[in-house]
Amino acid sequence: MDWRKLFGCQAGHELDYSPPEKSDKSLTVQPPLEVLEASTAEWRNSLVGQFLGAAPNFISLQRTIDKLWNQTSTGARAQVSLEGKNLYIFSFNYDVARDWVLENGPWHILNKPLILRKWEPNMQRLNFDLSRLPLWIHLYNIPLELYSRECLSYIASALGIPLTMDSITASKTRLEYAKVCIEIGAKKDIPETVEVILANGKTSTIFVEVPWFPYRCRKCSTFGHSDKECMNKTNPAPPQIKIWRKKTPLIDNAIHKTENLESLKVALPDSSSSKEIVNSADNNSITEP
Repeated sequence: MDWRKLFGCQAGHELDYSPPEKSDKSLTVQPPLEVLEASTAEWRNSLVGQFLGAAPNFISLQRTIDKLWNQTSTGARAQVSLEGKNLYIFSFNYDVARDWVLENGPWHILNKPLILRKWEPNMQRLNFDLSRLPLWIHLYNIPLELYSRECLSYIASALGIPLTMDSITASKTRLEYAKVCIEIGAKKDIPETVEVILANGKTSTIFVEVPWFPYRCRKCSTFGHSDKECMNKTNPAPPQIKIWRKKTPLIDNAIHKTENLESLKVALPDSSSSKEIVNSADNNSITEP
């Protein structure tokens, strides 16, 4: 019996059987190289994205992406796929559209910051390490002799780990400032200036502008929340340990005699005879029965 007919599989939905290789401990499958390459090509123009903080509603996210990233003139389109909790895959039909989104960041979708990176094959985990993030920065007052990939790499290395520059900076069609992307840690501060020693020995000052810097917590070295919002308590106070002791008969008897003595002082009139009785009771109260 062909069970596919029971499900009424549409074209392209059916699955094919390929026998696995059996071993003593597990079953192993090895798709042919051409199958792996075809599957990789399907996701090659994709970006991995994660929001800093709570993610927006999925339907609202897709609608916003359609308005921001889809280009009717070129036919470029982005598809949003939910990969996990607050983790998304943005698939593009053209690599130019994907690169345009990367270079024109940072992006805030529905007032929520979104961090992006290119998808690469053989990535075991797609989650971001929020202890380090890529940031776009602007470099001003760059002498023309420093406007090269090598020189910009030296300047960006003073700020963090240099990653890339946008296409306009690479083409040198905008010389007002250079837009470069660097990777920094949550505890690192970006300086406002960088000094560069030129060929003649003189120093040129490069001014640094950070268009957007995410919230960060120095307590747990993580981006995405501030120190005040940190849920990880450092060095919590040790809990107080209370020790309960059982009362001994001697203490109970002394308390009982003290209570009788106070009652006797209140009941007796203030006279010499009563004082003798009270003194006698005081002397007897310290003697163990």
